[in-house]
Amino acid sequence: RVARMFTSAAPYDPVFWPIHGLADRFLQLKRMMADDGTTTFDETWGYVHSGNTPSDTNHVCDWSGVEGMQLPTCTEGSCSGHKSNDIIPWSNFQNKNETYTNVEFYDFVSPNSDSLPYVYDTFTVWPGCSAQGIDFWSTDDDSRR
Repeated sequence: RVARMFTSAAPYDPVFWPIHGLADRFLQLKRMMADDGTTTFDETWGYVHSGNTPSDTNHVCDWSGVEGMQLPTCTEGSCSGHKSNDIIPWSNFQNKNETYTNVEFYDFVSPNSDSLPYVYDTFTVWPGCSAQGIDFWSTDDDSRR
């Protein structure tokens, strides 16, 4: 069974995990472009669980203990973990036994962070997009390579 990307079942979709590296790389590009004024990017933290959009079912599903083709137990409510000060379940990225809130982790993975333990080799080469004739900008500026 394939899950939907916008529900609590998203991690069960086989595409969910591989797409995160691409999303992270694009987010870093967007943040750098906003820093140098070539685009705008509203980084105001906010999460509202309204239940009024197609991707917001206003249900929280508990997938623990689900096996095979069983369905989860779902109840009305808000998913925990989306607010700025919610602590993320992953930690110790710098081997210092540190934990992070969402906003602290967002700052940690900033392209301007001195603590970031990785860097992308390029932000202008997107082979999957190029193969389909998709380009993110129309200038010859390759200063982000």
